[in-house]
Amino acid sequence: MRKLTKRMCVAAASAAVAGRAVLGARSTAAKAFLQDTKAAAPQDTESGHIDWDAELADLLAET
Repeated sequence: MRKLTKRMCVAAASAAVAGRAVLGARSTAAKAFLQDTKAAAPQDTESGHIDWDAELADLLAET
């Protein structure tokens, strides 16, 4: 019998960068990332802490 692996898929788009991204990750890694992100910027306060367009543009510039 094949072991099932929980995976998460995220689709993202940014006004700063043309195009879209589809990312896949193990659900445990995604959960840890989201918990760390929530600790750094609690829910409903994100826009005051993180410039998502700039972060995504920096990430895409590194590739």
